[in-house]
Amino acid sequence: MDALETMAISIASVFDTEASIFVVAVPEEKIMELHLNVDNTPQHGITAISELRKCHYDIGKLNVNRLLDIAKLVATSIQEKRVLWISKKTILDKLKKLKEDGEVDSSCLGKAYSRLR
Repeated sequence: MDALETMAISIASVFDTEASIFVVAVPEEKIMELHLNVDNTPQHGITAISELRKCHYDIGKLNVNRLLDIAKLVATSIQEKRVLWISKKTILDKLKKLKEDGEVDSSCLGKAYSRLR
């Protein structure tokens, strides 16, 4: 869950407003079982934590049936309590720590966290 929290905070780093967030963890093997067209696309990874851009994936060739399959995976993960809530304060605190450690590209921070620049 620590890795999931860091990934979620990396996404939040570009938010324009501070907000607590919920993250639903779907097991990778469940996604792979659907034989989705999953591609690693670091060039699409929008985050102020540069190192995590390489972890960005896109799902291509989506249609209504594929979206329904994904929705079922998300619903099952929620039922199985694979949900993580991250408070605004935690996001801010972790971003501050990551910035202190030199892991944040301040030029990519969203308006909500621009005071960290």
